[in-house]
Amino acid sequence: MDGMDQADTSANHTILVVDDEPINIRVLHAYLERAGHSVLEAQSGQEALKKADLQPDLILLDVMMPMMDGLETCRRLKENEATRGIPVIFLSALSDTEFKTRALEAGGVDYVTKPFDSKELLARVDTHLTLRDQERQIRQYAENLETMVEERTRDLRAAEAELLRDYDIQSVVNDLLRISLDEVTLDEFLDQSLGMILDVPLLSFEDRGAIFVDCDETGELRLACSRNLSEEILDNCPWPTITSCPYSAEAAAKGVVVATGTESDGGKRRHICAPIAYAGSLLGVIDIYLKDGHSPDSKEMEFLNMMANTLARVILYKRAIRDLVKSEKHYRTIFESAGTAKAITDAHGAILLANMEFQRITGLTEQALKFVNFYDVIHPEDRAEAREFVALSVANEEHAGTLEVRLGNEGGSMQCYSTLTVSALPDENEHVISLVDVTDRKRAEQQVLYNARHDALTGLPNRVMLLSTLGEAVRRARTEPGWKFVVLILDLDRFNIINESLGHTIGDRLLVAMAGRLKSLVGSSGLLCRLGGDEFAVLLQGVEDIAMGESLAREILQVVRQPFAFGEQEIVTTSSLGIATSDIGYDRPEDVLRDADTALHRAKLLGKARFEVFDYEMHIKARKLMQLVTDMRQALKRSEFILHYQPIISFALGRVIGVEALIRWQHPTHGLVSPAEFIPVAEESGLILPIGQRVLEESCRAITRLNAQTDIELMLSVNISGKQFAQEDLFDVVKRALIVSGLKPRNLKLEITESVVMENAKQAIELLKRLKSLDLQVSIDDFGTGYSSLSYLHRFPVDMLKIDRSFVSMMEAGSDNLEIARTIVSLAHSLSLEVVAEGVETVAQQDMLRELGCEFGQGFYYAKPMSEEDLLVSGVLTTHWPMGE
Repeated sequence: MDGMDQADTSANHTILVVDDEPINIRVLHAYLERAGHSVLEAQSGQEALKKADLQPDLILLDVMMPMMDGLETCRRLKENEATRGIPVIFLSALSDTEFKTRALEAGGVDYVTKPFDSKELLARVDTHLTLRDQERQIRQYAENLETMVEERTRDLRAAEAELLRDYDIQSVVNDLLRISLDEVTLDEFLDQSLGMILDVPLLSFEDRGAIFVDCDETGELRLACSRNLSEEILDNCPWPTITSCPYSAEAAAKGVVVATGTESDGGKRRHICAPIAYAGSLLGVIDIYLKDGHSPDSKEMEFLNMMANTLARVILYKRAIRDLVKSEKHYRTIFESAGTAKAITDAHGAILLANMEFQRITGLTEQALKFVNFYDVIHPEDRAEAREFVALSVANEEHAGTLEVRLGNEGGSMQCYSTLTVSALPDENEHVISLVDVTDRKRAEQQVLYNARHDALTGLPNRVMLLSTLGEAVRRARTEPGWKFVVLILDLDRFNIINESLGHTIGDRLLVAMAGRLKSLVGSSGLLCRLGGDEFAVLLQGVEDIAMGESLAREILQVVRQPFAFGEQEIVTTSSLGIATSDIGYDRPEDVLRDADTALHRAKLLGKARFEVFDYEMHIKARKLMQLVTDMRQALKRSEFILHYQPIISFALGRVIGVEALIRWQHPTHGLVSPAEFIPVAEESGLILPIGQRVLEESCRAITRLNAQTDIELMLSVNISGKQFAQEDLFDVVKRALIVSGLKPRNLKLEITESVVMENAKQAIELLKRLKSLDLQVSIDDFGTGYSSLSYLHRFPVDMLKIDRSFVSMMEAGSDNLEIARTIVSLAHSLSLEVVAEGVETVAQQDMLRELGCEFGQGFYYAKPMSEEDLLVSGVLTTHWPMGE
């Protein structure tokens, strides 16, 4: 409803809870306070009637109470004028229909059966509070409505006087147009027109004036009609030239003007003069005397100008009638028999004669054509070229050809496409214009071009159009100092998972919705394109500051984070962006897109849901990454990747019970390369698959050898990357590693990060079940740093959770990290899972983890990662660590 705000159910409300059972009151009190409401309490009907005087917003009323039950209490509330409007919701264990009907007849608005569901109760409370608020707003709105009506009535009365004058003015214009069609001479028509102008009662004109018209382009003006002019003026002004009359000369030069002249008696009189002109030619002048002390307002100036314009067209019309009758007999038969649209025009483009096809193609009637110039029917953007073409064709008879033009109007709307040809007539000042409608062919060509430059799914411009526009931007940035542009490339993070899990139909709908959001955000400030798949691009041209690209990127990140709803399906996703700017100094548009794409990949490597701006350092890094990929391929061939093993300690036994396999790269020239440097690149390039397979097989062989050489049956932990977990043959790869190494399946534990299994939880569960069928163990790595997938955790067939080192390293008594670790351990034990903590570096951390119930730990406090040989010779496998009491 206009003028009313929506009720705000989030505002604090006061609710009266009436129940003879204190426990019920306490429960309801807790629910309502958590929902943000204030609560009043009453344990009887009598107490409720008293507290209702405090005007709570709603009453929760128990039915079965001693002395005065809920039904009677409600009846008395409704009998009281002060409490009648308070909504009452009954609470009772009675659920039969008859009893509910009695409750509602007593004045209740709702009925909730005990035991009640808290969510249902709060939902009903919120609903009736909303209705209560809206009822109050409606009453307030009704009180304000009368004031609003009075104010608007005053405004309407003020506007009525203005409308009355507008009506009188418009009536004159309408009457003028009406009498222009009468069979009267031009002078008779002008005399009637002058009378209409001077008879308008609300205008402050004197009742005297005159209208002058030109004499067939001789430069002289002829007095066509006058009213109440002196004999002296009539004697001096029958045939004035434009230059000899100061009023006419000024009007011809400036349009509607107020001029001051000297009368025969020496007095000064003011005139308002309006030129009767068309297409730059002066056809006459309206000269009206003004009353003393009066200055015309804008309405009066506009009125006189409107009259002058109308008279100009009527004068042309009258003359055109004369000329048309003269020439029509000569050309009509020929014109009407022609198959194309034809018109005869004069040297200025005035249409002298046109056939029916010309009227059809231009959309103008025969009558309307008399008042327009030929170039008026040409689209404004094509008129200059059409004038040049006509002039060239008339001047050179050997010039033969056609010009494609659009027919349109002053508003810029197009009617059709046409080819224009011109033929000269014996009269040098006249020629034949021919038009052929080619709209169907032109629109077919435009559709083909549109399809080639736009995306079929979203309707956005595509890569072809982006490259074309970006090419021009690159040229301008190179040739125009200070002219800048920014290109953003973005895609949806994990879009392939949405397609695979929800289907391509939902994926396409998501892309269309994404395009709509981006289009609303970018608007006309830039060119938004879809490059393909889930990849979009934005080109910002002529920006003052390239930081505008970063500002837009931040807005895009926020917009994409908002949920997308498709029926009952809600999708939450993020995007990553790469930005390239003209500051780099490009020569080709393809290089801009390449660098923006490089920045996009950089953003994804750094964790997604962010943006990166391309710079020279990134270019160097990109080349280094390419070299790194090449070196890793060679490293696989040369066996440069080596394995180290970090012991895992049992807190119960105080000794090593297993190891985690960790990869290292012994580069021939750079030495030992950190896994943090090459593992993300291996993931991105896909090399993680052969590297991961080799790590799995070689570590299984190593532990088989160690178990054979010692009395300890070590457990081997191997990390499985996201790419590995997504490969279709992971089960076969693991099975083959166990077979070729001879390692017992129960001695292998696969560690998979929480975020990896949550990317597609349903498929992850099925794959984990297959892997568990080999009798190996599965651990969730870095638990608590990813999705915190508590709702899925009980469904995952896993054996262990690993507490991330980030929690352990900052763990101290009373810290949040200690509480997080305590929660993870408690959760794991409730699901019959064991817990291992990584990053243990002090005995204090060990003792706190033991107190929490953590079963295993690993870290520098026990041993750094070491080679297979060092595991044997260092004595770490036989060392015993004291575990306190």
